[in-house]
Amino acid sequence: MDVVGEAVAELSLVPSLFVSRTMTALHRADTRPTDERIGSIVHAAKLFATGTLDGQSVEDYNRGR
Repeated sequence: MDVVGEAVAELSLVPSLFVSRTMTALHRADTRPTDERIGSIVHAAKLFATGTLDGQSVEDYNRGR
C-alpha cells in the first residue's frame, strides 16, 4: 500500500518445485545468437511504444488504465 492506502504492488508466491523446474529448463535452453536477441528486444520495444497489447493502447498504459 502507498501512503494513501492504495495498492501499488502485489506479491505472489509459487511452489519451489515450479521455480526449480523452470530454472533447470532455462539453464538447458540454447542461447540465441546475439543479433537475434537484439532483434527480439528491438521488436518488443516497438510493440511497447506503438502497439496495442492485451487490448491496452500506449495511451491507456501511460494513463494507468
